[in-house]
Amino acid sequence: MPEHTRPMPWLRLGVVSLSALMLMSTRTEAQQQMMWGRARDACNAAAVRAGYVILRRDHESYARNTYTFPWHVRRGNDESDVTCRYDGVRGLVDLPDFGRQRTEAGSLETQDQRAQRRCETFVNSTAGYRVQNVGAATRHGNLWDVSMTVRRHGRDDVPITCRYNPSSNKLTIRSNY
Repeated sequence: MPEHTRPMPWLRLGVVSLSALMLMSTRTEAQQQMMWGRARDACNAAAVRAGYVILRRDHESYARNTYTFPWHVRRGNDESDVTCRYDGVRGLVDLPDFGRQRTEAGSLETQDQRAQRRCETFVNSTAGYRVQNVGAATRHGNLWDVSMTVRRHGRDDVPITCRYNPSSNKLTIRSNY
């Protein structure tokens, strides 16, 4: 009777491991394609809500969980270059308004204006807070601090500071009292 009628156990283990590895890589690839599609769909929907007609799509990119879609768009008779950003972790779309970013004849939003706008939007979207006054934005290295007064849980003129990190798009609220 031959001794080698059954495959060796380590050979079976190798075949099973190789099969599992191939299935995992296929699954990861499919998930990445699904996230790109989700990000693209979210930005397209935001563009439609903002009244943009996308004339040209430039090179799309991905870095640090953020999908970036630069476009040349038209809104009414005006044309502009805008960039839609989709945060894959939080599922949020950031699409600048047409008035904040324009071509040669218009103005670009400065970094401190962006910090003020992002902080105001963030604080207003936080439960229990309503912005009453937005102060100046102060730069600390790569971070921006925006002082503001808010209505918080029924109390007016509560001073707070919002910290904005443009590299990670992270916002935090600090109470000043």
